[in-house]
Amino acid sequence: MDPNQSDEERNNFSEVDDETDMWFMMQACEYKQRLKEEQNQPRLTRNPIHRDREDAERRLMTDYFDDYCKYPLYYFRRRYRMSRKLIMDIVKGIKSYTVDPLPKHFKYFTHRPDATGRMSLSVIMKFTSIIRQLAYGNMLDAFDMHLMNIYK
Repeated sequence: MDPNQSDEERNNFSEVDDETDMWFMMQACEYKQRLKEEQNQPRLTRNPIHRDREDAERRLMTDYFDDYCKYPLYYFRRRYRMSRKLIMDIVKGIKSYTVDPLPKHFKYFTHRPDATGRMSLSVIMKFTSIIRQLAYGNMLDAFDMHLMNIYK
């Protein structure tokens, strides 16, 4: 402080100092509150790929399984190596299978929420992907791309 300042000037500085101190204290409290909120939120360690599963299922059904489907039956037979009626019977059997406890190989086919909280792929999508994998002998990723991205 300057010794040549009057008492009034000194009081003005103390008021300014008090205001800036209060402002910094408010900023520090808000920052501390934001840190607490960030700590309470779960951290995403992975970047999920959002695919439109529901629309992919709708496209699959309209292309191959509806009464008036996009592709004729011989396309279906060539792609899946079996009849559409047989696949639908198998899928209905999987959906209606009720035994407690459920065997491990049927747990894959249950329609339940996945790790991200979204519903998993439907039974028909899982089954057609498996059948195509067995029919062609390709890796599973190739059929994932077919179901999710071919129509975009």
